[in-house]
Amino acid sequence: MALDNAFKKLVNKSVLDIISKEVLAVNEDTNIVDIAKLMSEAKTSYCLVTRDEKVVGIITEKDIVRRVVAEEKDPKNVKAVDIMSAPIIAVTGDTLLEDAAMLMAKHNIRKLAVLDNDEKLIGVITAEALAKELAALLKFENYLLNAFAVTDQETKTMYG
Repeated sequence: MALDNAFKKLVNKSVLDIISKEVLAVNEDTNIVDIAKLMSEAKTSYCLVTRDEKVVGIITEKDIVRRVVAEEKDPKNVKAVDIMSAPIIAVTGDTLLEDAAMLMAKHNIRKLAVLDNDEKLIGVITAEALAKELAALLKFENYLLNAFAVTDQETKTMYG
């Protein structure tokens, strides 16, 4: 019974269980030089872009390289709104991890904004965080399979 409850808890986790609440967010009018500095200071590879306190897009290091540097644009004259990926793909806090993973796979993205019912930012869930949870689930599943295999072997030995 205890294993069953632990398994249900692990499988039925929501994004709130693993979100990162420390998220860099910038206004859509922020220039790329300032964004790059903020990302460097925060030691992060992305930032969310906001308009009127609502998340409207995301910028990654890859976006800066491809949409600014590779195109030889002056980063002081490029604003977040000019290169952000939009619309933002987001979920609510009660979204199950399984559903979040499916959404990320469907859209080929590695980060999902987590919003409250007023569409205000709660945090971000990343593919890395999902991978860690999946690894924990697989480890637990392996533990159960080994336990069942030992029990099955003991039963065969006892009852031949």
